[in-house]
Amino acid sequence: MRESATPDDLSGRTALLLLTHLSPAPRVLFMLVAREGVVAFPANGEPRVRRVHHASDALPFASGSFDSVVLDFDEVGVRRRVRTRALQEVDRVLAPAGRCVIVASGRRLPRDRRNWRQYHLMQPPVRRWSTSLAATGHFTVSAIAAARLDQQRLVELAAPSDVDPLYVDGLTADKQVLILRRQGDVDGPSFVQKLIAELQASLGPAHGFARLERFLVRRIGKTTLVVACEDERRYVVRVPRSTMAANRARQNFTALGALHSTDLISDQMKAMVPLSRLTGVIDRYPYYVEDSLPGTARDDYREWTSGTGWESGALRFISEMHLATRQPVRIDRHAFDEYFATPLSRIRRRCSTMHSARAFERVGAILEQTLAGQTVPFVWSHGDFSPGNCLYDAARGLSAVVDWELFSDHHLPLLDLLHCMDIPGERNSHPTWQRFDTIRMLFQPDRLLDVPELASYAEQMSIERRVLPGLILMYWVDHVAKRIDGRAGDAVWMEKRVLQPLMTFDSIELI
Repeated sequence: MRESATPDDLSGRTALLLLTHLSPAPRVLFMLVAREGVVAFPANGEPRVRRVHHASDALPFASGSFDSVVLDFDEVGVRRRVRTRALQEVDRVLAPAGRCVIVASGRRLPRDRRNWRQYHLMQPPVRRWSTSLAATGHFTVSAIAAARLDQQRLVELAAPSDVDPLYVDGLTADKQVLILRRQGDVDGPSFVQKLIAELQASLGPAHGFARLERFLVRRIGKTTLVVACEDERRYVVRVPRSTMAANRARQNFTALGALHSTDLISDQMKAMVPLSRLTGVIDRYPYYVEDSLPGTARDDYREWTSGTGWESGALRFISEMHLATRQPVRIDRHAFDEYFATPLSRIRRRCSTMHSARAFERVGAILEQTLAGQTVPFVWSHGDFSPGNCLYDAARGLSAVVDWELFSDHHLPLLDLLHCMDIPGERNSHPTWQRFDTIRMLFQPDRLLDVPELASYAEQMSIERRVLPGLILMYWVDHVAKRIDGRAGDAVWMEKRVLQPLMTFDSIELI
Protein backbone atom coordinates (compact mmCIF):
# COMPACT_ATOMS: atom_id res chain seq x y z
CA MET A 1 0.00 0.00 0.00
CA ARG A 2 2.70 2.46 0.93
CA GLU A 3 4.52 2.03 -2.36
CA SER A 4 1.31 2.50 -4.37
CA ALA A 5 0.19 5.83 -2.88
CA THR A 6 -0.64 8.45 -5.48
CA PRO A 7 1.04 11.89 -5.32
CA ASP A 8 -1.94 13.42 -3.51
CA ASP A 9 -2.39 10.28 -1.37
CA LEU A 10 -6.03 9.92 -2.45
CA SER A 11 -6.69 13.28 -0.79
CA GLY A 12 -5.39 11.90 2.50
CA ARG A 13 -7.78 8.95 2.65
CA THR A 14 -5.01 6.34 3.02
CA ALA A 15 -4.26 7.79 6.48
CA LEU A 16 -7.54 6.28 7.67
CA LEU A 17 -5.91 2.85 7.77
CA LEU A 18 -3.80 3.99 10.73
CA LEU A 19 -6.99 3.90 12.79
CA THR A 20 -7.45 0.16 12.28
CA HIS A 21 -5.49 -2.89 13.41
CA LEU A 22 -4.85 -3.85 9.78
CA SER A 23 -2.45 -1.05 8.89
CA PRO A 24 -1.12 -1.18 6.33
CA ALA A 25 -3.46 -3.71 4.81
CA PRO A 26 -1.90 -5.48 1.82
CA ARG A 27 -4.98 -5.06 -0.37
CA VAL A 28 -7.28 -2.10 0.05
CA LEU A 29 -10.37 -1.02 -1.87
CA PHE A 30 -11.18 2.71 -1.91
CA MET A 31 -14.72 3.66 -2.96
CA LEU A 32 -14.50 7.42 -3.54
CA VAL A 33 -17.35 9.04 -5.41
CA ALA A 34 -15.37 12.28 -5.72
CA ARG A 35 -13.03 10.34 -8.03
CA GLU A 36 -15.99 8.82 -9.87
CA GLY A 37 -14.37 5.46 -9.56
CA VAL A 38 -13.16 2.60 -7.47
CA VAL A 39 -9.46 2.70 -6.68
CA ALA A 40 -8.04 -0.65 -5.66
CA PHE A 41 -4.53 -1.45 -4.47
CA PRO A 42 -3.77 -5.11 -5.23
CA ALA A 43 -1.03 -6.83 -3.31
CA ASN A 44 1.40 -6.85 -6.24
CA GLY A 45 0.38 -4.33 -8.86
CA GLU A 46 -0.60 -0.82 -9.78
CA PRO A 47 -3.95 0.72 -8.80
CA ARG A 48 -6.99 -0.22 -10.83
CA VAL A 49 -9.71 2.32 -11.55
CA ARG A 50 -13.30 1.44 -12.47
CA ARG A 51 -16.47 3.48 -12.73
CA VAL A 52 -18.86 3.17 -9.81
CA HIS A 53 -22.62 3.11 -10.39
CA HIS A 54 -23.54 2.02 -6.86
CA ALA A 55 -25.41 -1.01 -8.09
CA SER A 56 -25.18 -4.56 -6.79
CA ASP A 57 -23.10 -5.63 -9.78
CA ALA A 58 -20.92 -2.50 -9.99
CA LEU A 59 -17.91 -3.94 -8.20
CA PRO A 60 -16.92 -7.23 -9.86
CA PHE A 61 -14.35 -8.34 -7.29
CA ALA A 62 -14.02 -11.83 -5.90
CA SER A 63 -15.38 -12.61 -2.45
CA GLY A 64 -12.85 -11.95 0.31
CA SER A 65 -10.58 -9.98 -2.03
CA PHE A 66 -9.71 -7.07 0.28
CA ASP A 67 -8.27 -6.68 3.76
CA SER A 68 -9.77 -3.20 4.13
CA VAL A 69 -12.42 -1.15 2.37
CA VAL A 70 -12.64 2.65 2.63
CA LEU A 71 -16.08 3.92 1.73
CA ASP A 72 -16.50 7.67 1.11
CA PHE A 73 -19.49 8.75 -0.91
CA ASP A 74 -21.84 9.92 1.83
CA GLU A 75 -21.29 13.59 0.96
CA VAL A 76 -23.46 13.29 -2.15
CA GLY A 77 -26.50 12.41 -0.07
CA VAL A 78 -26.97 8.87 -1.37
CA ARG A 79 -30.18 7.16 -0.42
CA ARG A 80 -30.51 4.48 2.20
CA ARG A 81 -30.89 1.67 -0.30
CA VAL A 82 -27.61 2.70 -1.96
CA ARG A 83 -25.82 2.63 1.40
CA THR A 84 -27.32 -0.78 2.11
CA ARG A 85 -26.21 -2.15 -1.28
CA ALA A 86 -22.72 -0.74 -0.72
CA LEU A 87 -22.46 -2.49 2.65
CA GLN A 88 -23.68 -5.72 1.09
CA GLU A 89 -20.92 -5.45 -1.51
CA VAL A 90 -18.38 -4.64 1.23
CA ASP A 91 -19.58 -7.75 3.08
CA ARG A 92 -18.92 -9.82 -0.05
CA VAL A 93 -15.46 -8.53 -0.96
CA LEU A 94 -14.03 -7.96 2.54
CA ALA A 95 -11.77 -10.62 4.03
CA PRO A 96 -13.14 -12.42 7.13
CA ALA A 97 -11.08 -10.38 9.62
CA GLY A 98 -11.08 -7.21 7.50
CA ARG A 99 -12.23 -3.73 8.41
CA CYS A 100 -14.49 -1.25 6.65
CA VAL A 101 -13.83 2.47 7.20
CA ILE A 102 -16.72 4.80 6.39
CA VAL A 103 -16.20 8.54 5.97
CA ALA A 104 -19.64 9.97 6.64
CA SER A 105 -21.15 13.44 6.77
CA GLY A 106 -24.17 14.43 8.82
CA ARG A 107 -27.10 16.46 7.62
CA ARG A 108 -27.77 19.99 8.87
CA LEU A 109 -31.39 19.44 9.77
CA PRO A 110 -33.32 20.66 12.80
CA ARG A 111 -34.44 17.97 15.19
CA ASP A 112 -37.66 19.94 15.49
CA ARG A 113 -38.54 21.43 12.10
CA ARG A 114 -40.62 24.14 13.81
CA ASN A 115 -37.62 25.39 15.80
CA TRP A 116 -35.37 27.50 13.55
CA ARG A 117 -32.71 27.74 16.32
CA GLN A 118 -31.88 24.09 15.74
CA TYR A 119 -30.97 24.48 12.07
CA HIS A 120 -27.24 24.59 12.98
CA LEU A 121 -27.38 21.16 14.61
CA MET A 122 -25.89 18.20 12.80
CA GLN A 123 -27.60 14.85 12.68
CA PRO A 124 -24.92 12.31 13.69
CA PRO A 125 -23.94 10.22 10.63
CA VAL A 126 -24.03 7.00 12.65
CA ARG A 127 -27.81 7.35 12.74
CA ARG A 128 -27.92 7.51 8.96
CA TRP A 129 -25.99 4.27 8.66
CA SER A 130 -27.68 2.39 11.52
CA THR A 131 -30.59 1.16 9.40
CA SER A 132 -28.23 -0.01 6.66
CA LEU A 133 -26.06 -1.77 9.23
CA ALA A 134 -29.09 -3.48 10.66
CA ALA A 135 -30.23 -4.54 7.20
CA THR A 136 -26.84 -6.05 6.41
CA GLY A 137 -26.69 -7.73 9.78
CA HIS A 138 -23.01 -8.62 9.60
CA PHE A 139 -21.29 -5.40 10.79
CA THR A 140 -21.10 -3.35 13.93
CA VAL A 141 -19.44 0.00 14.66
CA SER A 142 -16.25 -0.78 16.58
CA ALA A 143 -14.91 2.78 16.84
CA ILE A 144 -15.77 6.37 15.94
CA ALA A 145 -13.32 9.10 14.95
CA ALA A 146 -13.57 12.64 13.62
CA ALA A 147 -12.14 14.16 10.44
CA ARG A 148 -11.51 17.73 9.32
CA LEU A 149 -11.31 18.54 5.61
CA ASP A 150 -9.90 21.31 3.45
CA GLN A 151 -12.39 21.16 0.59
CA GLN A 152 -12.10 17.46 -0.39
CA ARG A 153 -8.70 16.82 1.17
CA LEU A 154 -8.53 15.23 4.62
CA VAL A 155 -6.15 17.29 6.79
CA GLU A 156 -6.70 16.16 10.38
CA LEU A 157 -8.07 13.19 12.29
CA ALA A 158 -9.06 12.61 15.87
CA ALA A 159 -8.39 9.11 17.15
CA PRO A 160 -11.41 6.88 17.91
CA SER A 161 -13.34 8.11 20.92
CA ASP A 162 -16.65 7.53 22.64
CA VAL A 163 -17.30 11.23 23.30
CA ASP A 164 -19.37 13.62 21.21
CA PRO A 165 -18.77 12.43 17.61
CA LEU A 166 -18.94 15.98 16.27
CA TYR A 167 -16.36 17.39 18.67
CA VAL A 168 -13.49 15.05 19.49
CA ASP A 169 -10.42 16.19 21.46
CA GLY A 170 -10.81 19.80 20.38
CA LEU A 171 -11.41 18.98 16.72
CA THR A 172 -14.63 20.28 15.21
CA ALA A 173 -15.47 17.59 12.71
CA ASP A 174 -16.39 18.14 9.09
CA LYS A 175 -17.02 14.43 8.84
CA GLN A 176 -17.27 11.41 11.06
CA VAL A 177 -15.28 8.22 10.59
CA LEU A 178 -16.96 4.91 11.39
CA ILE A 179 -14.80 1.79 11.70
CA LEU A 180 -16.79 -1.37 11.14
CA ARG A 181 -15.95 -4.92 12.15
CA ARG A 182 -17.90 -8.09 11.62
CA GLN A 183 -20.25 -9.31 14.32
CA GLY A 184 -18.29 -11.46 16.79
CA ASP A 185 -14.86 -10.34 15.57
CA VAL A 186 -12.45 -9.00 18.19
CA ASP A 187 -10.66 -5.67 17.75
CA GLY A 188 -6.89 -5.58 18.02
CA PRO A 189 -4.88 -2.44 18.79
CA SER A 190 -4.65 0.06 15.93
CA PHE A 191 -1.37 1.46 14.64
CA VAL A 192 -1.93 4.63 16.67
CA GLN A 193 -2.50 2.64 19.86
CA LYS A 194 0.63 0.55 19.26
CA LEU A 195 2.67 3.68 18.57
CA ILE A 196 1.57 5.42 21.79
CA ALA A 197 2.33 2.27 23.79
CA GLU A 198 5.81 1.94 22.26
CA LEU A 199 6.59 5.60 22.84
CA GLN A 200 5.33 5.34 26.43
CA ALA A 201 7.63 2.39 27.06
CA SER A 202 10.61 4.25 25.58
CA LEU A 203 10.02 7.40 27.63
CA GLY A 204 9.53 5.54 30.90
CA PRO A 205 7.19 6.43 33.77
CA ALA A 206 8.91 9.71 34.68
CA HIS A 207 7.03 11.71 32.04
CA GLY A 208 3.61 10.35 33.00
CA PHE A 209 0.84 9.11 30.73
CA ALA A 210 1.25 9.79 27.00
CA ARG A 211 -1.72 10.66 24.80
CA LEU A 212 -2.33 11.61 21.19
CA GLU A 213 -2.91 15.35 20.96
CA ARG A 214 -3.09 15.93 17.19
CA PHE A 215 -3.21 13.74 14.09
CA LEU A 216 -2.27 15.81 11.02
CA VAL A 217 -2.52 14.47 7.48
CA ARG A 218 -0.29 16.18 4.92
CA ARG A 219 0.30 15.75 1.22
CA ILE A 220 2.41 13.06 -0.51
CA GLY A 221 1.61 10.48 2.18
CA LYS A 222 2.97 12.40 5.18
CA THR A 223 1.41 12.03 8.61
CA THR A 224 2.43 13.96 11.72
CA LEU A 225 1.27 12.95 15.19
CA VAL A 226 1.75 15.19 18.21
CA VAL A 227 1.99 13.21 21.47
CA ALA A 228 1.68 14.99 24.83
CA CYS A 229 2.81 13.70 28.23
CA GLU A 230 1.52 14.59 31.68
CA ASP A 231 4.67 16.63 32.40
CA GLU A 232 3.69 18.86 29.42
CA ARG A 233 6.47 17.59 27.19
CA ARG A 234 5.45 17.02 23.60
CA TYR A 235 6.86 14.90 20.82
CA VAL A 236 6.40 15.01 17.06
CA VAL A 237 6.05 11.62 15.38
CA ARG A 238 6.41 11.40 11.59
CA VAL A 239 4.71 8.40 9.97
CA PRO A 240 5.39 8.29 6.21
CA ARG A 241 2.93 6.39 4.01
CA SER A 242 4.68 6.75 0.65
CA THR A 243 8.20 6.35 -0.70
CA MET A 244 8.70 10.11 -1.04
CA ALA A 245 7.38 10.78 2.47
CA ALA A 246 9.65 8.04 3.86
CA ASN A 247 12.70 9.64 2.25
CA ARG A 248 11.74 13.04 3.67
CA ALA A 249 11.15 11.71 7.20
CA ARG A 250 14.41 9.77 7.22
CA GLN A 251 16.32 12.81 5.96
CA ASN A 252 14.80 15.00 8.68
CA PHE A 253 15.73 12.51 11.41
CA THR A 254 19.30 12.23 10.07
CA ALA A 255 19.62 16.01 9.79
CA LEU A 256 18.60 16.56 13.42
CA GLY A 257 21.28 14.10 14.53
CA ALA A 258 23.93 15.80 12.39
CA LEU A 259 23.06 19.28 13.66
CA HIS A 260 23.24 18.24 17.32
CA SER A 261 26.48 16.29 16.92
CA THR A 262 28.52 18.90 15.02
CA ASP A 263 30.93 21.38 16.61
CA LEU A 264 30.43 23.87 13.77
CA ILE A 265 27.32 25.57 15.16
CA SER A 266 26.81 27.02 18.63
CA ASP A 267 24.86 25.47 21.51
CA GLN A 268 22.47 28.40 21.30
CA MET A 269 21.61 27.44 17.72
CA LYS A 270 21.32 23.76 18.62
CA ALA A 271 18.75 24.65 21.28
CA MET A 272 16.50 25.89 18.47
CA VAL A 273 16.70 22.56 16.61
CA PRO A 274 14.49 19.61 17.67
CA LEU A 275 16.32 16.65 19.16
CA SER A 276 15.79 13.27 17.46
CA ARG A 277 14.55 10.70 19.98
CA LEU A 278 13.40 7.38 18.59
CA THR A 279 12.82 5.53 15.35
CA GLY A 280 11.31 2.14 14.60
CA VAL A 281 8.80 0.20 12.53
CA ILE A 282 5.24 -0.80 13.46
CA ASP A 283 3.09 -2.84 11.06
CA ARG A 284 5.62 -2.10 8.29
CA TYR A 285 5.23 1.64 8.83
CA PRO A 286 8.48 3.39 9.85
CA TYR A 287 8.12 6.15 12.40
CA TYR A 288 10.46 8.91 13.60
CA VAL A 289 10.14 10.72 16.94
CA GLU A 290 11.59 14.15 17.75
CA ASP A 291 11.09 16.78 20.45
CA SER A 292 8.34 19.32 19.91
CA LEU A 293 9.92 22.68 20.68
CA PRO A 294 7.78 25.51 22.06
CA GLY A 295 6.84 28.37 19.79
CA THR A 296 4.29 29.64 17.31
CA ALA A 297 4.62 30.49 13.63
CA ARG A 298 4.30 34.17 12.77
CA ASP A 299 1.11 33.59 10.78
CA ASP A 300 -0.60 32.51 14.00
CA TYR A 301 0.29 35.74 15.82
CA ARG A 302 -2.36 38.40 15.44
CA GLU A 303 -1.23 41.85 14.36
CA TRP A 304 2.20 40.59 13.31
CA THR A 305 2.26 41.58 9.68
CA SER A 306 5.28 41.03 7.51
CA GLY A 307 7.04 43.84 5.68
CA THR A 308 9.64 43.91 2.98
CA GLY A 309 12.88 42.29 4.10
CA TRP A 310 13.66 39.69 6.75
CA GLU A 311 12.67 38.89 10.30
CA SER A 312 15.90 39.55 12.22
CA GLY A 313 16.00 36.33 14.26
CA ALA A 314 15.53 34.09 11.23
CA LEU A 315 18.06 36.07 9.18
CA ARG A 316 20.63 35.85 11.96
CA PHE A 317 20.11 32.09 12.48
CA ILE A 318 20.53 31.08 8.85
CA SER A 319 23.39 33.54 8.19
CA GLU A 320 25.34 32.23 11.19
CA MET A 321 24.80 28.62 10.10
CA HIS A 322 26.01 29.38 6.58
CA LEU A 323 29.06 31.30 7.82
CA ALA A 324 29.98 28.52 10.26
CA THR A 325 29.72 25.72 7.69
CA ARG A 326 30.92 27.30 4.41
CA GLN A 327 33.41 25.43 2.25
CA PRO A 328 34.74 26.81 -1.06
CA VAL A 329 33.97 24.64 -4.09
CA ARG A 330 35.31 25.25 -7.59
CA ILE A 331 32.56 24.62 -10.15
CA ASP A 332 34.30 22.38 -12.66
CA ARG A 333 32.40 20.35 -15.26
CA HIS A 334 31.59 17.52 -12.85
CA ALA A 335 30.33 19.92 -10.14
CA PHE A 336 28.29 21.90 -12.66
CA ASP A 337 26.55 18.78 -13.94
CA GLU A 338 25.81 17.51 -10.42
CA TYR A 339 24.59 20.70 -8.75
CA PHE A 340 23.12 22.69 -11.63
CA ALA A 341 22.45 20.66 -14.79
CA THR A 342 20.93 17.62 -13.04
CA PRO A 343 18.20 19.46 -11.08
CA LEU A 344 17.38 21.49 -14.19
CA SER A 345 16.97 18.32 -16.24
CA ARG A 346 14.64 16.90 -13.56
CA ILE A 347 12.28 19.80 -14.20
CA ARG A 348 12.71 19.59 -17.96
CA ARG A 349 11.50 15.97 -18.02
CA ARG A 350 8.10 17.22 -16.83
CA CYS A 351 7.86 20.05 -19.41
CA SER A 352 8.30 18.82 -22.95
CA THR A 353 6.83 21.64 -25.06
CA MET A 354 8.78 23.42 -27.79
CA HIS A 355 8.56 26.75 -25.95
CA SER A 356 9.81 25.24 -22.70
CA ALA A 357 12.74 23.64 -24.53
CA ARG A 358 13.94 27.09 -25.60
CA ALA A 359 13.44 28.41 -22.09
CA PHE A 360 15.44 25.58 -20.56
CA GLU A 361 18.26 26.18 -23.02
CA ARG A 362 18.29 29.81 -21.91
CA VAL A 363 18.35 28.90 -18.21
CA GLY A 364 21.16 26.41 -18.75
CA ALA A 365 23.18 28.98 -20.69
CA ILE A 366 22.82 31.60 -17.93
CA LEU A 367 23.87 29.11 -15.25
CA GLU A 368 26.93 28.04 -17.20
CA GLN A 369 27.88 31.61 -18.09
CA THR A 370 27.73 32.83 -14.48
CA LEU A 371 28.86 29.78 -12.47
CA ALA A 372 31.10 27.46 -14.51
CA GLY A 373 34.73 27.85 -13.48
CA GLN A 374 33.88 30.02 -10.46
CA THR A 375 34.42 29.29 -6.76
CA VAL A 376 31.26 29.19 -4.63
CA PRO A 377 31.05 28.74 -0.83
CA PHE A 378 28.87 25.67 -0.25
CA VAL A 379 27.04 25.54 3.10
CA TRP A 380 24.82 23.48 5.37
CA SER A 381 21.34 24.32 4.10
CA HIS A 382 17.92 23.94 5.71
CA GLY A 383 16.36 23.51 2.28
CA ASP A 384 12.88 24.77 3.18
CA PHE A 385 13.63 27.79 5.36
CA SER A 386 10.18 29.35 5.07
CA PRO A 387 8.60 31.64 7.68
CA GLY A 388 6.26 28.77 8.58
CA ASN A 389 9.20 26.65 9.73
CA CYS A 390 10.40 29.34 12.15
CA LEU A 391 8.69 29.40 15.56
CA TYR A 392 8.62 32.31 17.99
CA ASP A 393 8.06 32.68 21.73
CA ALA A 394 5.66 35.09 23.49
CA ALA A 395 8.25 37.88 23.23
CA ARG A 396 8.41 37.25 19.46
CA GLY A 397 11.96 35.97 19.63
CA LEU A 398 13.00 33.04 17.45
CA SER A 399 12.62 29.88 19.55
CA ALA A 400 12.80 26.98 17.06
CA VAL A 401 13.57 26.04 13.46
CA VAL A 402 11.74 22.88 12.40
CA ASP A 403 11.15 20.59 9.38
CA TRP A 404 14.69 19.78 8.20
CA GLU A 405 13.56 17.16 5.68
CA LEU A 406 15.28 18.94 2.75
CA PHE A 407 18.50 19.54 4.70
CA SER A 408 21.87 19.25 2.95
CA ASP A 409 25.35 19.48 4.39
CA HIS A 410 26.74 20.51 0.98
CA HIS A 411 24.50 22.97 -0.79
CA LEU A 412 24.40 26.36 -2.48
CA PRO A 413 24.45 29.57 -0.42
CA LEU A 414 21.86 32.36 -0.58
CA LEU A 415 18.90 30.08 -1.38
CA ASP A 416 17.77 29.78 2.26
CA LEU A 417 17.79 33.57 2.58
CA LEU A 418 15.64 34.04 -0.49
CA HIS A 419 13.19 31.44 0.82
CA CYS A 420 12.65 33.24 4.15
CA MET A 421 12.47 36.73 2.66
CA ASP A 422 9.23 38.48 3.64
CA ILE A 423 6.93 39.11 0.69
CA PRO A 424 4.15 41.52 1.76
CA GLY A 425 0.71 40.12 0.97
CA GLU A 426 2.08 36.74 -0.14
CA ARG A 427 -0.69 34.15 -0.42
CA ASN A 428 -1.28 30.87 -2.22
CA SER A 429 -4.47 32.11 -3.87
CA HIS A 430 -2.61 34.79 -5.85
CA PRO A 431 -2.65 34.05 -9.61
CA THR A 432 1.18 34.17 -9.82
CA TRP A 433 4.02 33.01 -7.59
CA GLN A 434 4.71 36.28 -5.78
CA ARG A 435 8.04 35.15 -4.32
CA PHE A 436 9.41 34.42 -7.78
CA ASP A 437 8.09 37.74 -9.06
CA THR A 438 10.03 39.54 -6.31
CA ILE A 439 13.20 37.48 -6.60
CA ARG A 440 13.29 37.90 -10.39
CA MET A 441 13.58 41.67 -9.86
CA LEU A 442 16.89 41.03 -8.05
CA PHE A 443 18.44 39.22 -10.99
CA GLN A 444 20.90 41.97 -11.87
CA PRO A 445 23.92 41.99 -9.50
CA ASP A 446 23.65 45.73 -8.84
CA ARG A 447 20.00 45.45 -7.84
CA LEU A 448 20.72 42.58 -5.49
CA LEU A 449 23.54 44.48 -3.78
CA ASP A 450 21.18 47.43 -3.27
CA VAL A 451 19.40 45.28 -0.65
CA PRO A 452 21.45 45.77 2.56
CA GLU A 453 20.80 42.30 4.01
CA LEU A 454 21.80 40.54 0.79
CA ALA A 455 24.82 42.79 0.26
CA SER A 456 26.03 42.09 3.81
CA TYR A 457 25.49 38.36 3.37
CA ALA A 458 27.37 38.26 0.06
CA GLU A 459 30.29 40.19 1.56
CA GLN A 460 30.58 37.99 4.65
CA MET A 461 30.32 34.81 2.56
CA SER A 462 32.87 36.10 0.00
CA ILE A 463 30.48 35.53 -2.91
CA GLU A 464 31.69 37.06 -6.16
CA ARG A 465 29.34 39.50 -7.89
CA ARG A 466 29.36 37.63 -11.17
CA VAL A 467 27.92 34.43 -9.63
CA LEU A 468 24.97 36.21 -7.99
CA PRO A 469 22.62 36.02 -11.05
CA GLY A 470 23.26 32.29 -11.30
CA LEU A 471 22.48 31.77 -7.60
CA ILE A 472 19.31 33.85 -7.93
CA LEU A 473 18.19 31.70 -10.86
CA MET A 474 19.10 28.54 -8.93
CA TYR A 475 16.52 29.47 -6.31
CA TRP A 476 13.81 28.63 -8.85
CA VAL A 477 15.62 25.55 -10.17
CA ASP A 478 16.33 24.14 -6.70
CA HIS A 479 12.85 24.86 -5.32
CA VAL A 480 11.01 23.26 -8.23
CA ALA A 481 13.38 20.30 -8.71
CA LYS A 482 12.94 19.20 -5.08
CA ARG A 483 9.15 19.23 -5.31
CA ILE A 484 8.09 18.52 -8.87
CA ASP A 485 7.96 14.73 -8.55
CA GLY A 486 5.34 15.03 -5.84
CA ARG A 487 3.43 18.00 -7.31
CA ALA A 488 3.49 17.36 -11.07
CA GLY A 489 -0.14 16.23 -10.92
CA ASP A 490 -1.20 19.55 -9.36
CA ALA A 491 -2.12 21.71 -12.36
CA VAL A 492 -2.30 24.95 -10.36
CA TRP A 493 1.11 24.38 -8.77
CA MET A 494 2.68 23.50 -12.13
CA GLU A 495 1.22 26.59 -13.79
CA LYS A 496 2.36 29.03 -11.08
CA ARG A 497 5.68 27.50 -10.03
CA VAL A 498 6.91 26.10 -13.36
CA LEU A 499 5.17 27.24 -16.52
CA GLN A 500 4.68 30.94 -15.71
CA PRO A 501 8.30 31.45 -14.58
CA LEU A 502 9.56 29.61 -17.68
CA MET A 503 7.80 32.13 -19.90
CA THR A 504 9.81 34.99 -18.38
CA PHE A 505 13.31 33.59 -18.86
CA ASP A 506 13.68 34.67 -22.50
CA SER A 507 13.60 38.31 -21.36
CA ILE A 508 16.38 37.94 -18.77
CA GLU A 509 19.52 39.75 -19.79
CA LEU A 510 22.91 39.76 -18.03
CA ILE A 511 25.01 42.88 -17.60
